[in-house]
Amino acid sequence: MIRKAIALLVLLTWLVTPAAAALTVEEVARELYCTCGCNMILAECEETMICEVAKNMKGQIQTMIDEGKNKEQILEAMQRMYGAVVLATPPKEGFTLTLWIYPVTGLVIGGAVIYLISKRRTDVEWFHDPDEVLEISEEEFAALGGLENKGYGGLSKEVASRYNKLFEEEYRRYKDRRKEGT
Repeated sequence: MIRKAIALLVLLTWLVTPAAAALTVEEVARELYCTCGCNMILAECEETMICEVAKNMKGQIQTMIDEGKNKEQILEAMQRMYGAVVLATPPKEGFTLTLWIYPVTGLVIGGAVIYLISKRRTDVEWFHDPDEVLEISEEEFAALGGLENKGYGGLSKEVASRYNKLFEEEYRRYKDRRKEGT
């Protein structure tokens, strides 16, 4: 009974454990840029056009695989031969670390700026409560009755003049407050 349980456990472990896949040229080529100047990933360069540089680089990769080197060793060797520009993913060290930090920093700073601007715009003090209904006289209300027949947005000249004065007064107060810095 115990032997069967151990055998079953070993069999399940063997089935669940992934087999070590052999390293392929394409797997390594997806991590490198072609140096022919096309700015394409090495794995895609030779597929889309005839490229001797890509063919030579893939040959070098195959030679290193045949020598028994792993993926990291091959990438290091290619970086020594061609420089850091050959790597599709720049190393997270030195100056190239900024390539990883700047996007996140930009998002955080941009979000903070947007938050502060929107908060500043919502903290506006109103001289009149925007929900307060302005009272108008019966004469003004009657003047609003024939909106389609009058100029000034449908208002009579007198009503439009009154609202224009009210606007100018509010605008003057606003400018004065801005000058005071409050």
